[in-house]
Amino acid sequence: MSRQSSYYQRIKQLRKLNDQFRANVVADAVCLSPALKFLPPEMIHDIIEQVKCFRNFHPLDARIDEHKLGFFEFRETMLYWHIEYRHPHLAEAPLDPTHPSTRRILHIGLAVER
Repeated sequence: MSRQSSYYQRIKQLRKLNDQFRANVVADAVCLSPALKFLPPEMIHDIIEQVKCFRNFHPLDARIDEHKLGFFEFRETMLYWHIEYRHPHLAEAPLDPTHPSTRRILHIGLAVER
């Protein structure tokens, strides 16, 4: 397998893992920015649901190729989300984000905070 083919296989695997994580994210894996933390629970729920359904990826951004980052509008405000890869003990970033022990954290905030 060529180096380029291996790279694209890895990106495809990361996309699948990130999409599965995002579509099934649980509350303890979500980190809201300070600007969003004090919104009413129903608004936070709606924001998370919009992130779960996000499909508007731009193919020219390498980070987005992994489906790791997205920007979207919520009630006339631009928000972002991104997935952070962490070691299972959260002490350090993992060497391989495709490893089964990798913990994913979904960050959501105002686009101007990014």
